[in-house]
Amino acid sequence: MSEQIDRLFSKFKDVFKGKEEEIKKYLIKYNKSHFEDHIVEDIERIDATEKIKTSGFRSNISGWNDARGDIFVSSCLEIGGKQVRYDYKIIFYKSKFLSEDIEKIKKALDEINTLRENLHFKVAVIRLDSAIKLANEIHVPKYMKELRNIEKEIETIEDHYNAQLDELGNSIARHREMKNIEAALSDCKKVIQISESIDRNELLEKYKNATENIMNEMIADKEKRESIHDEIVQLDAQLTLNRDENQINDAIKNCEKILELSRSIENDEIFKKYDSILSDLKKQKLTLQETEKKLKTDLKELDEKIKIYLEKEQLNDALEASDKSVQISKELNNDDLVKKYTFISERIIQRINEKEWKIEAEEKSKRELEELKRVVEQLNKEGLEALNEHKLEESLKKYKEIKKKLLKYT
Repeated sequence: MSEQIDRLFSKFKDVFKGKEEEIKKYLIKYNKSHFEDHIVEDIERIDATEKIKTSGFRSNISGWNDARGDIFVSSCLEIGGKQVRYDYKIIFYKSKFLSEDIEKIKKALDEINTLRENLHFKVAVIRLDSAIKLANEIHVPKYMKELRNIEKEIETIEDHYNAQLDELGNSIARHREMKNIEAALSDCKKVIQISESIDRNELLEKYKNATENIMNEMIADKEKRESIHDEIVQLDAQLTLNRDENQINDAIKNCEKILELSRSIENDEIFKKYDSILSDLKKQKLTLQETEKKLKTDLKELDEKIKIYLEKEQLNDALEASDKSVQISKELNNDDLVKKYTFISERIIQRINEKEWKIEAEEKSKRELEELKRVVEQLNKEGLEALNEHKLEESLKKYKEIKKKLLKYT
């Protein structure tokens, strides 16, 4: 009854202006039987505030029935500081439930019970939904309750069978995963039997073909295992090559691929073998990383030394440090660094050569100057001797020769 009243208030929610719960309780207490036997057509709100002057402001709900069988409910309340009164007129259809609709519901109940007994749940639910909708429309609490009870019973039975089907479905999946073909086929037969008994046609075709599917899976699994075995052989050859060439990262990647493949075919023997190899490779990689870290530290120190040596023009020391950097870069397998320090070494060699050429040129110039000095001194001596002997022409010749040599040198 309370559900019927709740639906009624929900339908006419815009009509009521407060005290809805109190009005509901009043109707359930004083008008329950009337609502069970009649259908509400409409509800009207009447502003009866003027009546407060004569009948007073009543805090409780009051009501009465008129000669036509309609119900009036009166409610006094304060809105915005003002006392108001609203009378609600609940208008009923002036006839009992239509016998035709009742017969439809009764007939539906018989059909639903038969379908339920025969486990034809899908059709039963369709007829049940239709009957519940009709019972709701004409507000028949008796039949609504009976239909709801049947609905719950069907749901319970369906849940029971569906739980069995779910468990069998999971069991089939587990057996197929474990390659337990006989157990999977046995569960398929059980699913087919239950599906036939509860009219689950969509499952029949699926599990009738299950045996063929499982056999196809067996064939596919065999082909898959053969293909994976061939792939493992190829990866093993590549892994061996990686280890021979000290390509540890590539070796680890190929080893991990083999482990993944061995897991996919559940081959513990292969997995254990390559898991051990992977462990060794990771240890080797750790050692290489430590070595690489030291080499990078050494390279950084050498790089700083090169800069200092170049600033101090210690070119031979700079060249030695650069050549060591080239060697370390090769050990690090870093082509960019090899190119960098090779270029630096070439530039240092060029600077060394330029420096040597400059020194050689300076020494040559020095030797030429000393020779010029010796020649000039000799010519000057000879010129003075000629002058003392009054050989003016010869003396002039010597000094002209001195001038010529000095001009040539400059």
